[in-house]
Amino acid sequence: MKEMVRILPDKCQLWITTHSLGVLRAAQELAVATPGSVSLIDFDGVEPDIAQELVPSNLGRVSWEKMLSIALDDLSDQLAPQAIIVCEGSSLGTRRKDFDAEIYNQILASRTNGVLFISGGASNQIKAARVSVKDALQMILPKAKVIALCDRDDKSQQEVDEFERDGGLVLPRRNLESYLFDDEVIDALVSSVGRPEMLSDALAVKRDAIAESVSRRNPPDDLKSAAGTLYVKLKSLLGLTQCGNDTDAFMRVTLAPLINPAMDVYKELQTCVIERI
Repeated sequence: MKEMVRILPDKCQLWITTHSLGVLRAAQELAVATPGSVSLIDFDGVEPDIAQELVPSNLGRVSWEKMLSIALDDLSDQLAPQAIIVCEGSSLGTRRKDFDAEIYNQILASRTNGVLFISGGASNQIKAARVSVKDALQMILPKAKVIALCDRDDKSQQEVDEFERDGGLVLPRRNLESYLFDDEVIDALVSSVGRPEMLSDALAVKRDAIAESVSRRNPPDDLKSAAGTLYVKLKSLLGLTQCGNDTDAFMRVTLAPLINPAMDVYKELQTCVIERI
């Protein structure tokens, strides 16, 4: 597959349908080496007799799921993720299902070989979830490192030290939304829609949303509490359409893809998570 991609003329695409673990692994490596070059359409659960629109899925999440479901007996050390990071969020239900994991996989895992983020429950469940996940995976992926990751929230430094002493990781900022609504990401957003001159207005919207959140007695660094207001007002200010039907979708499909390795906010996430594995 790599050789076929290498000899493709410019402006050409290569479409492959496969159940091959080797092809999936090669696709992962190509995606990391050249971000944006690989898309994956997952037909799992698709009803062929019903017209529907399919969109690209997260390459890391889908390909690891396929590897685990297709050939558990053939998983080798080379195929298995080197690190599985258990982050906040649930794989059950529909509201915010796998939200944090999808964001982390999109921003970090898609650019890092051998790393997979999965949901492990609420903040107070992460440490216990790490243990249960580690026990469950030990028989399948004995060499994979399982690490717990949680938001800072209102944890004291002593609580942070204790959590990290047990092998976990704590974000330096209060929550993941603090990164998604970083000033640098808002700058990238206004530029992405061809409205760079609106940056000061967009940042004023952020300040107002935070002030409104504080008036409801939320901490000033709690961007999760301000996210809903920010979504509505940024959407109105910039005239955004098809940017996500709610706040979570907006963060997942519009903001997260804007974060790239050239940005300081990306480097901070890279430093506090990937470089500490």
